Amino acid sequence: MMSRNRCVAALCISLALLLQGCGTTPEKPESPTPTATPAPAPEPLPQPPAATVTPPEQAPAPPAGPVTPEEPAPEPEPVVCTPPPAPPPPPAPAKRAPPQTALAVLGEIEHARIEPPGLQLSARLDTGTAGSSLHALDVRAFERDGKTWVKFQLVDTGTGQGVEVSRPVVRSIAPKDGANSKRYIVSLKVTIAGISQFTEFALTDRSSSAYPVLIGRNFLRDQAVVDVGRRFTRPE
Repeated sequence: MMSRNRCVAALCISLALLLQGCGTTPEKPESPTPTATPAPAPEPLPQPPAATVTPPEQAPAPPAGPVTPEEPAPEPEPVVCTPPPAPPPPPAPAKRAPPQTALAVLGEIEHARIEPPGLQLSARLDTGTAGSSLHALDVRAFERDGKTWVKFQLVDTGTGQGVEVSRPVVRSIAPKDGANSKRYIVSLKVTIAGISQFTEFALTDRSSSAYPVLIGRNFLRDQAVVDVGRRFTRPE
């Protein structure tokens, strides 16, 4: 009786399970999750061919035998510094040849003998000056035989003493500086380097000049030419 009840109970359980299985909706299977495909790896770049290293050639081994000592290198010759030669002296200036002329050649500075009173004075010869002039002091005019004369002092450069001279007046001129005193012209005999002639001189104060006598063209004309590179062509 008990085994019958157990069979009935087992049958009921089986039936209940069967009914439960028929009322349940079957679940859909889950779709598989897509998997990311990895990118293909880049192909490696071609590498340049490796350079072939050639080992250096070895020098041949010296032959076996006695070692000959090397000769010492010759010592360098000493350098001798020779000073440059001294420059040659400048050539002496060539002497100027006197101009080819029939006239006498006088220097720029000459000795002049003035008569009267027979004094020898230094004179400068200037071809750019028309007349001649003479350094005179204390010039005073006076009358003699109805003519105008002048009395003046010439200075002897050798002694420093004054020598009085009286000469008739050839003419008189007004000075260029506008002074009230007149400038008197007298005729005197002058000798330069052997050339003698009467020449008109203006009596003036030449104390600021180096030479008491100035010789112009009124003496030089048709008598001499002047070489400015020469002085005192004849001794005193």
